[in-house]
Amino acid sequence: MKFENKSKSSFTVWLTTTDGKKVLVGTQPAEILSDNRYDNDLVTDDGLALRAGLLGGVGAVTALTAIAVGTGTTAPAATDTILTTEVDRAASTNSLITTTTANDTLEMTVTIAFTAAATITEVGTFTSTTASTGTMYTHDLLPGTGVSVASGDSLSFVFQFQQTS
Repeated sequence: MKFENKSKSSFTVWLTTTDGKKVLVGTQPAEILSDNRYDNDLVTDDGLALRAGLLGGVGAVTALTAIAVGTGTTAPAATDTILTTEVDRAASTNSLITTTTANDTLEMTVTIAFTAAATITEVGTFTSTTASTGTMYTHDLLPGTGVSVASGDSLSFVFQFQQTS
């Protein structure tokens, strides 16, 4: 008997400027397609192995603990293990929330404050808070040409991974 594990995901990005203004940058909700992509988002090959290992408690199973941002513009690929050009990474606050069924969705939130100007174009979820390490679960390109941030600005990310039957 074969069981199919489906997952829906979404992420929301907020920009908070140095003068305290909060602006919605974008939201990308979608269902993961058969090729593991939704919009520009991609569950990596290592991410699929991580999810399978977590379900069975086998292999190198480590929970998602961080969200990283970068300035790369290369389209995400299933074989990616790091962001193209990572500039910052922070520990996420994780919780289970109810979307359809009790505790069916992992929610990861993080706010990253910037000390230098940059145009943030990519984001990924990871199992490590140390740059360029851990397993990358998802790799996304932000909508349009990304988000320009100044020193003192911050970006807030909310990722939601819903498990469905």
